[in-house]
Amino acid sequence: MPKSDDTMETNRFQALTGKQLLQVAETLGQEWGRVGIYLDLSTTDLDDIKAGEADVTMQKLKMLVLWKRRTPSEATAQDLLRGLEDLKDLPVETRQLLRARELYTKRPEPYSQQRGRHAP
Repeated sequence: MPKSDDTMETNRFQALTGKQLLQVAETLGQEWGRVGIYLDLSTTDLDDIKAGEADVTMQKLKMLVLWKRRTPSEATAQDLLRGLEDLKDLPVETRQLLRARELYTKRPEPYSQQRGRHAP
């Protein structure tokens, strides 16, 4: 299947792209500030984002971009989901988007391992 920039279909070990972060931002609601706190951004960071951008979707995107820049790992969907796992009011759509990307891109086990045999 060909890959599209508009999907979350990339290797789970690759960093989220700007377009993918926008897809995530578009699923967030009013709780996006709490998302930032769970991602270890400060309230000052969030205030600066709000003051510097009028469009709320762009505020959410900038918050996610800041998280990505500060993430020591690759800033994958798996990393983002891990950072938000304890946030109770994370929208179901956001969880599904991140989980679908994480699960869809996991490499399948070789057939020999699925059958309980060792690969030669």
